[in-house]
Amino acid sequence: MFLKPIKELFFKIQMLKHQSREKIVHVLLFLGILISRFPFIEYGYGIDPDAWRVASVANTIYTTRDYVASRLPGYPVQEITYALLPFKNAEGFNFFDSSPKLIMCIVF
Repeated sequence: MFLKPIKELFFKIQMLKHQSREKIVHVLLFLGILISRFPFIEYGYGIDPDAWRVASVANTIYTTRDYVASRLPGYPVQEITYALLPFKNAEGFNFFDSSPKLIMCIVF
């Protein structure tokens, strides 16, 4: 009877140790992904012409408030999302593209 509360307390302590270890692993994974993206953020839009077109169209959509497709059939979700972002530079777009990886690291 007296041992039951002690066993429960011991079990809770073990669970806390496991949870803190798990949190440390998640934080290290998050930082690893974040650091691995930094070298690629400053390289601009790259050599793919589609990336340049999307950036150009995002700026056009932002300034004119009219949708223009960057390529047919068009990718309105990406183009309008980029137009709504507060930054209109390659570094911002590249970081925005990296953010789903970081979010998935946190969620899962």
